Amino acid sequence: MSLSIMKTGENLKNDVYYDRFDINGNKIIPGFSADQTAVDSTAYYPGMTPRPQDQRVTFSMFFQDHLPKWPTFKMSLTLTFGTGFPFGPPDFQRYKDTLRMPFYRRVDIGFQKQLISDKTKFREKSIFRHFKNMFLSLEVFNLLGVNNTVSYLWIKDFSGRQYAIPNYLTNRLINIRLYAQF
Repeated sequence: MSLSIMKTGENLKNDVYYDRFDINGNKIIPGFSADQTAVDSTAYYPGMTPRPQDQRVTFSMFFQDHLPKWPTFKMSLTLTFGTGFPFGPPDFQRYKDTLRMPFYRRVDIGFQKQLISDKTKFREKSIFRHFKNMFLSLEVFNLLGVNNTVSYLWIKDFSGRQYAIPNYLTNRLINIRLYAQF
């Protein structure tokens, strides 16, 4: 089992930004608001901003055991959980990187059958006599089929507003492997 806890941030110098307001007191959104004439503004000092690697909690557990009635069979189970990383629009203004990706959740399961070991006896002319070890494994990665977000693709509409579209990691993957040692 593994548990990691971390909080990291930075307070950048000169990271002030302004919200501008029109004559009616409405916030002006560039390319979206009808009245773009500013009559008032408010300064914001963001203070501590999370760093890109600020993943608060990560937990993982690996369990492996032989099946009691069949000693040549093994089963493994891996559980992983992590809180989301901070992100923001691709405009290089770090104080905007305060959005959070969704939690990362994953369960992997694997089964392994040992076909040949150092105790296995073969006839003299058998082609398998040259093998020291051989096993066959079946693994299912992302068993629950969770859509884990890895990053975001940013698109702009006609008015210049940006929207984050998530990029997902591989959904579920089945892996079959034959391992042979001479």
